[in-house]
Amino acid sequence: MVSKMSDKAELQKIARLVEVNRQRLQQVEEQLTQLLTVKQEHEETEQSLLALHQQGVKMVPLGSGVHFPSSGTDKVVVDLGSNIFGERSIESAIEIIHSRQQDLMEVIVEINEQKLATEERIQELAKTFQKSTPSETFEEVPIVEDEQPKPQKTRRRKGFGSELTLDD
Repeated sequence: MVSKMSDKAELQKIARLVEVNRQRLQQVEEQLTQLLTVKQEHEETEQSLLALHQQGVKMVPLGSGVHFPSSGTDKVVVDLGSNIFGERSIESAIEIIHSRQQDLMEVIVEINEQKLATEERIQELAKTFQKSTPSETFEEVPIVEDEQPKPQKTRRRKGFGSELTLDD
């Protein structure tokens, strides 16, 4: 009798671990989607800055097909990090944006590695669960959708001028 109770407790523990890892996987996928969106925005910004740098009379896009003609200045205001803005040359702004894109790619690679590791862990736990259960008792690991995943702490990147923020 004790063996069956401990087996049942062990199965419940494995099922909880599978669910926690599935939630973690979902969280990692959401982070990856957000990072890819931010990276795409940076690519578009870099392309706009390159176009501005190459034109004589600059047309600054305001949105909805409206452009603001600007001439006589080769400076732009750039978020240097943590909502600190500074005036920089277009060349410097391009370098900052390019550096941020490289930082974003490093984070994207790291998140992808976490995603793969989590997927592997889920598969291992699911196999363990399936091996431990009689086939007619359980067909699939139960999914609990009421629990919310805990927010992950973000880690700070580099120093002044290249720190990634949500506004980047």
